[in-house]
Amino acid sequence: MSPAMTFHRCLIVSLTLLGLLPGCLGEKVPRPAAVEGNVTWEDQPVENGTIVFTPIKGTPGRPASATITDGLYFLEREAGPSVGPNKVEFYIHRKTGKTIKSPLPGQDDIEVTEQILAAKFNTESEFETQITSGSNVLNFDLVP
Repeated sequence: MSPAMTFHRCLIVSLTLLGLLPGCLGEKVPRPAAVEGNVTWEDQPVENGTIVFTPIKGTPGRPASATITDGLYFLEREAGPSVGPNKVEFYIHRKTGKTIKSPLPGQDDIEVTEQILAAKFNTESEFETQITSGSNVLNFDLVP
C-alpha cells in the first residue's frame, strides 16, 4: 500500500472517531423534535404571530421559532425545538392601519404591525413545556 493511501485511510478513520468523540465524552448532542399546535388569545385564534421555543435547564440546542397563522403553527423535526424542557415565548402582531414606504423601488408599501402582548408572554415568559422525541402537539390558550 502506498504512503498516500495509508495517510488517507488514517485520515478517514481519525475523522470518523473524532465525530464519535462527543458521545464518548458524555456530551449531550441536541436532538430536535417536530411540534405543532394551536395558539389562541382571549379564546380567538391568533391571526398573525410568532412562537419561540428556547432550551432551558441544561438542555442542549438552539431556539426554534415558527410563524402562527390563523391560530396554527408547525415546525418539522429538523427545524424544531430540542428534546427536553423549553421556555415558550409568544408574540402577536396586529395591523395598525398604517403603512411605510418600501425601501425597494417599485415595491408596495409595507403594513405596520405592533406586538400586543405584555412581556410576561415573551421576553419575561415563565411558560415552560417538555418536548419529547417524535411529534409533539402543543396547544396554548393565552389570557390577559
